[in-house]
Amino acid sequence: MQNFTIHSIKFWQGTVLYRNDLAYNYAKTSDEGNYPTGSVLYLVIWRLQEDEQWLGANIPGKVKKMNGLCFWMMILSRN
Repeated sequence: MQNFTIHSIKFWQGTVLYRNDLAYNYAKTSDEGNYPTGSVLYLVIWRLQEDEQWLGANIPGKVKKMNGLCFWMMILSRN
């Protein structure tokens, strides 16, 4: 069974890319986009809201948008 530890990269304020171990390890060794079967990627964008405890700071609010990609192998049989 595959380990689904989440690895994240913060692109800009309020946007994070989450990846499973397979996608994370592939991205560390390749700059191509041919992710292996079982790779999972999610891009999450939050609305920002003021942090009531830190003047001038923003924190994630409600999720504004979420896009996901899952790479699965398709097996086609020919008769």
